[in-house]
Amino acid sequence: MRKVVITGMGIASPLGSTVKSAYERLKKYENCIKHWDKLDEYERLNTSLGAFVSDFEIPEHFTRKVRRTMGNVSLMATVTAEEALKDADLIDNNVITNGQTGVSYGSSTGSLDAILDFYSMCIDKEVKLLNSGSYIKMMPQTTAVNISLYFKTHGRLIPTSTACTSGSMGIGYAYE
Repeated sequence: MRKVVITGMGIASPLGSTVKSAYERLKKYENCIKHWDKLDEYERLNTSLGAFVSDFEIPEHFTRKVRRTMGNVSLMATVTAEEALKDADLIDNNVITNGQTGVSYGSSTGSLDAILDFYSMCIDKEVKLLNSGSYIKMMPQTTAVNISLYFKTHGRLIPTSTACTSGSMGIGYAYE
């Protein structure tokens, strides 16, 4: 019988950026929704609420070279993947790099800043904000690609971009 085993956990969410802090906030029914002043400037927008990841910290070993192809979306994905591997005691295991491990990760979009940089090129008709990493930060598969690059995996790379079903699809693809 084939099985999928989830062996570790990592999190970056409005509830917290550690499993312990998120769980404690859940137990207290603590609300993380906040008013976002920036949204008040838009006419006919009927909400100005958001939930932000506020306590996320980029680890010191994520040097500029490591981060050059990562926007915020990939940074959070890669840091939480690293936390999950640590939690599973697999961080230095050769199974990660020997071809047996792939990456199946879902994200609906790349990082908004990079998307806006591309959009500004279309509006202003000038290439001013783009660099060699801009597309990698913008593309919807940015999370899976950056996780694979960071951990040097050589197995299958399966990006999913299906909003709230991405996690379920990732587990399903891992099973296959």
